[in-house]
Amino acid sequence: AVSPDNTKIVYAIASASASIDNGLYLIELNNTFSLNFNRNTPKQLSQNLSNINWSEFTFQFSPNSRQILATNSEKNISYLISIDSTVNPKNLYDVTATLPTIQNDWKDQLDQLTSSKMAKIPKELQPYVSTASAQDLQFSTDEEKILFLAQQDGNLEPNIITPPPAQSTQTQSRNIIQ
Repeated sequence: AVSPDNTKIVYAIASASASIDNGLYLIELNNTFSLNFNRNTPKQLSQNLSNINWSEFTFQFSPNSRQILATNSEKNISYLISIDSTVNPKNLYDVTATLPTIQNDWKDQLDQLTSSKMAKIPKELQPYVSTASAQDLQFSTDEEKILFLAQQDGNLEPNIITPPPAQSTQTQSRNIIQ
C-alpha cells in the first residue's frame, strides 16, 4: 500500500529465505519517489508472529500517513499500527470493534487535509476543483503544480498562471471539461 502523501510504502514478505525476514516492512521514499533500494532501506516493522502472517493482511494508511490499518478479512481481525516504531506484539490489539470510530476519525482528518489543500489553490480555480476526497487533489512535491478532478466545466482566465518567459505562437486553451 502507498501512503496518501506518496512518501511511504508498506508491504509484507512471506517467502524470505530466513523466516525472521518474513513480516511487515516500510519503505520511506525520498523526494524523487524512486525505489532505489540502496537509498531507501526497508524498515521491518514486525516479523511474522505465531498467530499473525502479515502477507494475509491488506493495508491502508491513515490520511496523515502516520498509521496503518492492517486487516485480515478471512479472520475478521484488524490492527492499528503506528509506523513510528517497530510493532510490539504485547501492544498489538484487535481494533475490529472500533473500526467505525477509526474510519470516522480518518474521514475527519481527510476533510481537514482537503480543506488545507483547497486553501492553497487560487480562488479563481477553486469552483472547478472536486473536493469529494483529498485523492482528487494531487500536488507536486514542491506544491507548485496541481492535478485535480474537475467538478464542473468552465474557462479559466488567461493570467491565473504566469506565462513562460518565451512567448509561444500557439494558442492556449484554458477550458476545463469535466
